[in-house]
Amino acid sequence: MLALFFNKKQLQQFFIDEFPLKTALVSVLNPQPSHFYIALPSQDDIPLPSPEMALITGEMIPEEFDWQSWNILVYPWRSLYYS
Repeated sequence: MLALFFNKKQLQQFFIDEFPLKTALVSVLNPQPSHFYIALPSQDDIPLPSPEMALITGEMIPEEFDWQSWNILVYPWRSLYYS
């Protein structure tokens, strides 16, 4: 299963590798983290990667799962690139 919990350094590297942005775009993004609710595939009360993230990471989502709402903390690009 994909490790869904990255430390900040691992998360920084993931976004640098997978979603490179130009500095000008990064500078206009809000630097404050935000909480969002998102429906994710879930199994045994554990969130699985979204179908979009599974395509990027190569993670397989099981054939049977439930959709569950998860409260996630979203770190803005600026805080990931410039900490």
